[in-house]
Amino acid sequence: MRKSIFSRIFAGYLLLTFFLSGFILSFSFKVIRAHYLDSLAENLERIGNALKPSVYRFLEKGKGKELDNFIKQMGEKINVRITVIDKDGVVIADSKKNPETMENHSNRPEIREAYKGKTGRSLRFSTTVKETMLYVAIPLERNGEVKWVVRTSLFLKQINTLLHNLRRKILETAGVVLLLSLIGAIFITRTVSVPLRKLSIAARKIASGDFDVRVDLKNRDELQELAVSFNHMAGEIKKLFTTITLQKEELDGILSSIQEGLVVMSKDGKIIRANKSMKKITGISDMEGKMFWEIFLLNSPSISSLIKNSIETGKSMTEEVSIGDRRFLSSITHMKTKNEVVLVLHDITRLKKLEEFKKDLVMNVSHELRTPLTAIYGYLETLEEEMEEEKKHYVDIIKKHTWRLINLVNDLLTLSELEKKGEIDYEDVDITRMVNQIMKFFEKKAKEKGIMLKASVPENLHMKGDGFRLEQMLLNLVDNAIKYTESGEVEILVRKKKKNIEFRVRDTGMGIPPECIPRIFERFYVVNKARSRELGGTGLGLSIVKHIVELHGGEIFVESTPGKGSTFTVIIPQN
Repeated sequence: MRKSIFSRIFAGYLLLTFFLSGFILSFSFKVIRAHYLDSLAENLERIGNALKPSVYRFLEKGKGKELDNFIKQMGEKINVRITVIDKDGVVIADSKKNPETMENHSNRPEIREAYKGKTGRSLRFSTTVKETMLYVAIPLERNGEVKWVVRTSLFLKQINTLLHNLRRKILETAGVVLLLSLIGAIFITRTVSVPLRKLSIAARKIASGDFDVRVDLKNRDELQELAVSFNHMAGEIKKLFTTITLQKEELDGILSSIQEGLVVMSKDGKIIRANKSMKKITGISDMEGKMFWEIFLLNSPSISSLIKNSIETGKSMTEEVSIGDRRFLSSITHMKTKNEVVLVLHDITRLKKLEEFKKDLVMNVSHELRTPLTAIYGYLETLEEEMEEEKKHYVDIIKKHTWRLINLVNDLLTLSELEKKGEIDYEDVDITRMVNQIMKFFEKKAKEKGIMLKASVPENLHMKGDGFRLEQMLLNLVDNAIKYTESGEVEILVRKKKKNIEFRVRDTGMGIPPECIPRIFERFYVVNKARSRELGGTGLGLSIVKHIVELHGGEIFVESTPGKGSTFTVIIPQN
């Protein structure tokens, strides 16, 4: 059962009031009782001191019987029990009992204190009168030695009667104070609970969509400030709700209008929303509320697998996928703030067809060009043999450009084959033997330029891959290094690194400017066009190298300093 704030505050106040009242009363009684006992003890001590001279005179004269009569008379007059004890604990006189029938008092705590020359006090049960009493014992000395003790005492029931009357008056006063406190608690609690109830009712109305509700409180305190803040909040919420509604309508319009398919999913893979384009692509109109695999597992297993991997790893991914006969670029993004996943499908079917058409065109044109270019080059060689010496210069120029065209066509065909095939035939490749053959192939060329060519490769190093393509990769890298190095050295370094094979080609040539490095693997891109034309470069060598590396599942890195040389590093999995 729900408790109101009024009952909780009032109950808490009530408990606190009772607890504090009980604690204060208990503490007060203890303090008053202790103070009262101290006052009575001081009175008994004064009575004892007042009796000392009279008692001393009787004892000096040896009048024990007369002393007993005197003590009884005094005790009756002042309503205090008086006892006189000698240093051996024998009772000489007592105002209530016959001293001859009383037991030895030497072991009484107040008497022992008096024997030490101090005033002794004790609150204990009397075995003589069978009641609890307050005792005060005063030493009576002769010649600096305690000879007797005068003890005065009161019955505790007399003290308790007085304390009981005092306790009753205190309780009556406390009851009146407690009643007034409870009336005040009811009033104070209502001043808090009533405004809070109004605020609670207004909050429920806002929750139900009524943003025009306001709270008006007359209190001039923090609750009024809270009401003012609440009213301001209600106004701001109304503005924000209106803005969000407009933004939602705008977002729905944008999502509906974009051509790309879009799906928003929760972290567990449940589809939250999908636009019209995605529903059109998949052919399913009611995607919301379903799991992603219900939509994509049959249409496109590759998309389903991509989404699953992205959700499990928490990483954004991009990949080309197929749905039927159409190709899409699939992009998955994680929204960390909302813990959601967004899938976007870009239709690239036309682009892929154009790309295929372009590749086929390049390959067909290259094939068609290679035969006549080879024939032209052959006829030029024949013509060169039959021409006069002074005219051979023109034929050399034609031959040089024809050979450059042949190299360009061959490189284009190589690139087309690599792109068309898309995979490689794995075989066991003897890397040590391959590097040694490349060293022999470039030995003469390096010697002619005065370049030191050296290699470092482990003995009997093997790996799985396409031997022809790997050799083509190293040939292109070493050929470039020798072409663009005028002096110094070119080094081939191969080593096994964990489960990978690392190929490194280092030169001390002209180097590559930092701004050119990101583009050196593009087709036909050359750093120094004039020098490239002079050396017969096609601008396709590094592009071929990158394709070969990627087909082997590897990576290629470049480090270069202009004027000091370059280092190309290729890392390929050994198996």
